[in-house]
Amino acid sequence: MVEWPATPAIFTFYPLKWVMSKNNKPVAGSTPTTQKIAFQTGAAKDELFRSALNEDQQSNTLNVLANDPGSAKLYSLAQGITPSSVQVEVLDRVILASGAVISIENGMVRYDISKVNHQSLAQGQVAIDTFEYVIQMGNGALSIATATVEVIGLNDAPTLEALPLDPIVIEDTSGPASSQSFEGQLRGSDVDDGAVLTYGFAQTEGVVVNADGTVSLSGDYGTLVIDSTSGQYTFTVNAQALDD
Repeated sequence: MVEWPATPAIFTFYPLKWVMSKNNKPVAGSTPTTQKIAFQTGAAKDELFRSALNEDQQSNTLNVLANDPGSAKLYSLAQGITPSSVQVEVLDRVILASGAVISIENGMVRYDISKVNHQSLAQGQVAIDTFEYVIQMGNGALSIATATVEVIGLNDAPTLEALPLDPIVIEDTSGPASSQSFEGQLRGSDVDDGAVLTYGFAQTEGVVVNADGTVSLSGDYGTLVIDSTSGQYTFTVNAQALDD
């Protein structure tokens, strides 16, 4: 026999709270926004391509994998990738800040400067450009390296502006012989950086080099003098020859 206490017990019921959790796993068929990538530091080795091109060449093919592991393959030419990157965009063609275009061709990188003007490079002067590339090794890990490319300058020939086609007419008069002079200016240019122009005659026979920095050449009816530095010229008529 169970005896109940004289004072009835008080039972209190608290409402239950149900919590629904959301499944954060990606839905089948969707693509995650990030993907974990394994990087291996130091596997890909930096490369210097000395005198890879001269200023007149359009492009050259660079074997950037020559000093990398034998199982490595070019994965991407994406720039700015670091070992902390969570994504690597697979790019096989990139326009660099220099204007050069790099592209993957047959496992190598074609470096194209056809749209870049390097004509201002002087003889032997070097323009340096760099780009990054990503390789993938046999174990799937990625590695990053930098390629440095040298473009060598050539000596470009100077150019001379054409002189006016209208001839200078010198006429003899019935008066006594008198000396007449006519002046003009030669204008040359050279695209090479730091080029120094020197003016003179195409021929050497009969040319006199004067102490004042001019060169002169005499003909039947006068003497032409050219300032070697400025290109200014003066033609002085031989008055006696004109009278004769």
